[in-house]
Amino acid sequence: MGCKEVALEADASVVKQSPAPAPVLVPKPAGPTEDVEMVDGTQTSPDGASKPTRELLYRCFTCRRLAHYCHLPIPDIFDSDDPASIDDIQLASFYQFETGWRCADCFSYEYTVDKILAWRPYPVDAVEPHYSPTNLPDAKSMLPREYLVKWSERSYRRTQWVPHMWLASTSLMKLKNFIATGPKVKLLDSLPEEKATEVDSQIQPITFETSVSQTPEVEPGRASYLGPLPDAECYIPPAWKTTDRVLDVLLWKINLPGRGKKKGKQSSVLADSEEVTLPDELQGLVVKSHLKGEQPSDDHVENVNDFLRTIGKPQLEITHIKFVAWAFIKWDDLGYDEGEYILACQLRNSIGVSATWDAPPRPDEPGYAAFEAAFQRFIDSANVVVRKSDKDIKKLDSRVRDGYGKHALRRTAQPQLGQDNQLQLMPFQVCPEAL
Repeated sequence: MGCKEVALEADASVVKQSPAPAPVLVPKPAGPTEDVEMVDGTQTSPDGASKPTRELLYRCFTCRRLAHYCHLPIPDIFDSDDPASIDDIQLASFYQFETGWRCADCFSYEYTVDKILAWRPYPVDAVEPHYSPTNLPDAKSMLPREYLVKWSERSYRRTQWVPHMWLASTSLMKLKNFIATGPKVKLLDSLPEEKATEVDSQIQPITFETSVSQTPEVEPGRASYLGPLPDAECYIPPAWKTTDRVLDVLLWKINLPGRGKKKGKQSSVLADSEEVTLPDELQGLVVKSHLKGEQPSDDHVENVNDFLRTIGKPQLEITHIKFVAWAFIKWDDLGYDEGEYILACQLRNSIGVSATWDAPPRPDEPGYAAFEAAFQRFIDSANVVVRKSDKDIKKLDSRVRDGYGKHALRRTAQPQLGQDNQLQLMPFQVCPEAL
């Protein structure tokens, strides 16, 4: 954190030694006129200036990392173009009182951890002792590493590296399981071809006292030491970040031509030749939503019906894809048990759906073509009509009311259908009226 330099040297006098008998100290009485010697708390630098021997440092209450106050990240609330104008006192006040002694990283984490995918040394030149399946690292120790996590209710596009002590403070059991058995999801064994060259040119050799493979096969029920994977984001299957279905969208509130120039009620019907544009004040929010994956405020987005009412159109068109601010996306190659969106059903159970809300990819991103195709299917789904012939309608109207009622199970006792005694029906299956 900060300059990543050593902010506090270890005390060399504190070493593990065999306990020695405590010496007997005989206090020396001080005379009434004897002065107490005071230690000077400053030292003189080569340029002649005095500075304290030990500088006050900031320590995060959650991840336990140290930082110089002058190297703490400047928060966005200061909104200053000149970082030098922000003094240490302002930074100290913000990080002590506004964040509750949490660093910028820990203060920014708003979601709970879903999965731990990999780990890497932090800082990059950190050195750990050799570990083995019989000598695993202690999750509660201050290990010099960080972990790539997938957040709950967030897609694999929004994975993030988090410090070890933050993870140990908030998700200790998941961290212990990861150290003992490795990740619960299997990443790619090798990099995709389009990323292999780019990553090879960026990765620097890391000094690390271990020779374990980066992607070991974990034997179920047996502890295994997993080595570091510094570029783990590149090993996430691209399909997990590719749109499969668009289930719902929120669109930016747009400016109509002529709005604000005429007094009185404005007409929301547009001519075919008129162009719909985004307000200038939304351009920054668009970039923030795409880069950070933050949901826009309700003041700046609206649902499909309100958007169509604003522009006076009967249905969405593919050209409206540029106004999609937030989309409920089902991701490709993920089972329906991977999602975090919960639907309550009539029997008070829950159903998991593999979909998360996220900002749509930009036109220059690899997954844009898949999102565009899924958005077109979303538009087409609004026009699906089940046509019924006159014959079907007459057959439906002439049906016998409650014709299958005689087959309903209306007794609380188990029916004798020849089934095994262990295969009994649930109470709501025997007598629906009991619900």
